[in-house]
Amino acid sequence: MTYRIIFDDQYFRTLPSCIIDNRVKLGLGNAIGSAIQAYIDSQVALVVPGVLPYKIETVNGNLTGVFALFVHPTDGATILFQVIRPGFQEDLTNIQAEISSFIQGNDWQYDT
Repeated sequence: MTYRIIFDDQYFRTLPSCIIDNRVKLGLGNAIGSAIQAYIDSQVALVVPGVLPYKIETVNGNLTGVFALFVHPTDGATILFQVIRPGFQEDLTNIQAEISSFIQGNDWQYDT
C-alpha cells in the first residue's frame, strides 16, 4: 500500500484519535477515561517548537497514524513518537520504511 506523509497542523485532534484507537497496545486498555486523557495530554504537550507533527494517510485519505520529528539544529531529525492505528499494524514495516525515507530524504525540511 502507498502512504502519504503530511504535516499535521491539527495534531491535537489526530493524535488523540490514534491513541484512543491504539490504547490496548499502549497499555491503556483497562484505564479509566481520566488516565487516557492524561496520557493524551502528555503526548500533545510534546509538540513544542522544534518538533514537527505529521500524519500518515493512505492514498485514499484514510488516517493510518501519526508521528513527530524532533529537529536537532546540527544532527537532522529523529522520531520523537509514533502511533500507528491497529488496522495498519500488519503493514508496519512498509510504513516505517516510508517514514525512514522521508527523514533520510530531508523532506521534513520544507516544514521547518
